[in-house]
Amino acid sequence: MTEFRTRVPLTEKEGEAIMWGLGQVVNYPDRAVLSETDPLGILLDEGFSREAIMKTGNDMFQVAHGDWLSDPLSNLEKAILRVCVENSTWVTCYVEHSPSIAGQAKATLRSLAAKLEAFDIEVNFIPAD
Repeated sequence: MTEFRTRVPLTEKEGEAIMWGLGQVVNYPDRAVLSETDPLGILLDEGFSREAIMKTGNDMFQVAHGDWLSDPLSNLEKAILRVCVENSTWVTCYVEHSPSIAGQAKATLRSLAAKLEAFDIEVNFIPAD
Protein backbone atom coordinates (compact mmCIF):
# COMPACT_ATOMS: atom_id res chain seq x y z
CA MET A 1 0.00 0.00 0.00
CA THR A 2 1.33 3.44 -0.92
CA GLU A 3 1.56 5.97 1.87
CA PHE A 4 0.90 9.56 0.81
CA ARG A 5 2.70 12.33 2.59
CA THR A 6 2.11 16.03 2.52
CA ARG A 7 5.18 17.83 1.20
CA VAL A 8 5.11 21.56 0.60
CA PRO A 9 7.98 23.59 -0.90
CA LEU A 10 9.37 26.51 1.07
CA THR A 11 10.89 29.64 -0.39
CA GLU A 12 14.15 31.02 0.95
CA LYS A 13 12.29 33.88 2.65
CA GLU A 14 9.81 31.48 4.26
CA GLY A 15 12.76 29.54 5.65
CA GLU A 16 14.22 32.79 6.93
CA ALA A 17 10.94 33.58 8.70
CA ILE A 18 10.86 30.13 10.30
CA MET A 19 14.49 30.48 11.38
CA TRP A 20 13.79 33.86 12.98
CA GLY A 21 10.76 32.45 14.79
CA LEU A 22 12.70 29.43 16.03
CA GLY A 23 15.35 31.78 17.37
CA GLN A 24 12.66 33.63 19.31
CA VAL A 25 11.50 30.34 20.80
CA VAL A 26 14.80 28.64 21.68
CA ASN A 27 17.33 31.44 22.20
CA TYR A 28 17.81 32.07 25.91
CA PRO A 29 16.07 28.87 27.01
CA ASP A 30 16.07 29.69 30.73
CA ARG A 31 14.65 33.19 30.36
CA ALA A 32 11.68 34.39 32.32
CA VAL A 33 8.66 35.00 30.11
CA LEU A 34 7.83 38.68 30.52
CA SER A 35 5.29 39.23 27.75
CA GLU A 36 2.05 37.52 26.88
CA THR A 37 3.14 37.57 23.23
CA ASP A 38 6.44 35.75 23.88
CA PRO A 39 6.29 32.62 21.69
CA LEU A 40 8.00 30.55 24.40
CA GLY A 41 5.43 31.66 26.96
CA ILE A 42 2.58 30.77 24.62
CA LEU A 43 3.96 27.25 24.13
CA LEU A 44 4.46 26.83 27.88
CA ASP A 45 0.86 28.01 28.47
CA GLU A 46 -0.32 25.38 25.98
CA GLY A 47 1.16 22.71 28.26
CA PHE A 48 4.43 21.87 26.53
CA SER A 49 7.46 21.50 28.78
CA ARG A 50 10.39 23.88 28.43
CA GLU A 51 12.72 20.91 27.90
CA ALA A 52 10.58 19.49 25.06
CA ILE A 53 10.21 22.92 23.45
CA MET A 54 13.97 23.49 23.48
CA LYS A 55 14.82 20.06 22.08
CA THR A 56 12.16 20.11 19.39
CA GLY A 57 12.77 23.75 18.48
CA ASN A 58 16.50 23.20 18.05
CA ASP A 59 15.84 20.10 15.94
CA MET A 60 13.55 22.16 13.69
CA PHE A 61 16.30 24.47 12.42
CA GLN A 62 16.83 21.89 9.67
CA VAL A 63 13.31 22.75 8.42
CA ALA A 64 14.31 26.41 8.10
CA HIS A 65 17.35 25.43 6.06
CA GLY A 66 15.45 22.97 3.89
CA ASP A 67 13.41 23.36 0.75
CA TRP A 68 10.38 21.43 2.02
CA LEU A 69 8.00 21.13 4.89
CA SER A 70 6.67 17.61 5.19
CA ASP A 71 4.68 15.49 7.56
CA PRO A 72 4.40 13.86 9.93
CA LEU A 73 4.61 16.75 12.35
CA SER A 74 4.06 16.35 16.08
CA ASN A 75 1.62 18.58 17.93
CA LEU A 76 4.59 20.46 19.40
CA GLU A 77 6.18 20.98 15.97
CA LYS A 78 2.86 22.31 14.68
CA ALA A 79 2.53 24.66 17.65
CA ILE A 80 6.09 25.92 17.17
CA LEU A 81 5.48 26.61 13.47
CA ARG A 82 2.26 28.45 14.35
CA VAL A 83 3.99 30.77 16.85
CA CYS A 84 6.83 31.28 14.34
CA VAL A 85 4.22 33.10 12.27
CA GLU A 86 1.71 34.50 14.78
CA ASN A 87 4.21 35.77 17.36
CA SER A 88 7.23 36.61 15.27
CA THR A 89 8.99 39.97 15.27
CA TRP A 90 10.45 39.17 11.84
CA VAL A 91 8.14 41.50 9.89
CA THR A 92 8.55 44.24 12.48
CA CYS A 93 12.28 44.33 11.79
CA TYR A 94 11.59 44.86 8.09
CA VAL A 95 9.01 47.55 8.84
CA GLU A 96 11.48 49.40 11.10
CA HIS A 97 14.72 48.90 9.17
CA SER A 98 13.82 48.13 5.54
CA PRO A 99 10.36 49.57 4.92
CA SER A 100 10.76 49.32 1.16
CA ILE A 101 10.56 45.50 1.40
CA ALA A 102 8.27 45.22 4.42
CA GLY A 103 5.38 44.39 2.08
CA GLN A 104 7.34 41.42 0.74
CA ALA A 105 7.96 40.20 4.31
CA LYS A 106 4.25 40.44 5.14
CA ALA A 107 3.39 38.56 1.94
CA THR A 108 5.92 35.90 2.89
CA LEU A 109 4.24 35.32 6.27
CA ARG A 110 0.82 35.16 4.59
CA SER A 111 2.19 32.60 2.10
CA LEU A 112 3.78 30.57 4.88
CA ALA A 113 0.53 30.64 6.87
CA ALA A 114 -1.35 29.32 3.83
CA LYS A 115 1.17 26.50 3.41
CA LEU A 116 0.85 25.54 7.08
CA GLU A 117 -2.87 24.92 6.52
CA ALA A 118 -1.91 21.78 4.56
CA PHE A 119 -0.66 20.39 7.89
CA ASP A 120 -3.76 21.42 9.87
CA ILE A 121 -1.93 24.38 11.41
CA GLU A 122 -4.30 27.30 11.67
CA VAL A 123 -2.58 30.68 11.79
CA ASN A 124 -5.01 33.26 13.14
CA PHE A 125 -2.80 36.34 13.09
CA ILE A 126 -0.09 37.83 10.89
CA PRO A 127 2.03 40.44 12.75
CA ALA A 128 2.12 43.97 11.29
CA ASP A 129 -0.57 43.03 8.76
